[in-house]
Amino acid sequence: TASPNYIYFQYHGFVLEENTHDCVLVSIKIDEKDPGAADLGQLREAMRRMGFYSGVQSFCVSDRQGGHPGSNPRLAAWLALKSGKDMQSDVTEEFHEVLRNKLGQYPESTAGEGNPKVAMARKLVAKEKALLRGILEAGASS
Repeated sequence: TASPNYIYFQYHGFVLEENTHDCVLVSIKIDEKDPGAADLGQLREAMRRMGFYSGVQSFCVSDRQGGHPGSNPRLAAWLALKSGKDMQSDVTEEFHEVLRNKLGQYPESTAGEGNPKVAMARKLVAKEKALLRGILEAGASS
């Protein structure tokens, strides 16, 4: 069965050059500073109703979503909860902000030159960054 590259790398130490199932794992946390956390009781009830049992949720995002979170209902619902918006609201800007933040978290390092494991990790990072940029570009043009 096909898997995203981060799974191949984590468990097998390699990434596929062409992987139609590739995605970037993005964790999104709701904390007390988020607009959606203004009323914690209401937030907890909404989370329970939607099957979210933790304040941190992870989503696998890819360019198959066309730069828009609407094709992933759980992602869209989580972003709406986080931002304090109605469930039918457009959360594209919030989604793009999450992706821009993720892009900014990748290290810029040249350590480990010549080490094959480091080279494979760099390949994974390059693929993930390209995927994130592709999603953002697709979203900007839509």
